[in-house]
Amino acid sequence: MAYRTILAVNFDEERLRLLKHVGLAAQAKVRAVGEDEKDKTVGELIGLTEDETAEISALAQDTIEGTAIPDDAEPVMKEAVILCGFDQAAAHEFLEAIKRGKVKYIPLKAMLTPNNVGWNIHTILYELQEEHEYFKKNRSR
Repeated sequence: MAYRTILAVNFDEERLRLLKHVGLAAQAKVRAVGEDEKDKTVGELIGLTEDETAEISALAQDTIEGTAIPDDAEPVMKEAVILCGFDQAAAHEFLEAIKRGKVKYIPLKAMLTPNNVGWNIHTILYELQEEHEYFKKNRSR
């Protein structure tokens, strides 16, 4: 089994504790991301060097830059998880366990990709928020 890490952003202590139980069942380490770490890249937070992050980023078939966050944008404070080292089946299983368990719902979710490994947490939160709002708006049509 590959080493799995769940980056947990904007979780309070109780919700983080509940998430850690689900992480344990998914054989994944849950790592809380503090406010002071949101300028770090996803790669840094999971322990990759700059060279390793650049190497992984080079694997991206289409280079996607993170959206420039507008100066007047409010910080994204919704809970988010970034699943690192998960394949599709394991990610699906983890998200189903969230729904069935006490956590129930996490609004912002992402998987580690060659495109986002070099993004900082502020950028990935902004991207996820934009995506979440887009799908929420278009679901009601």
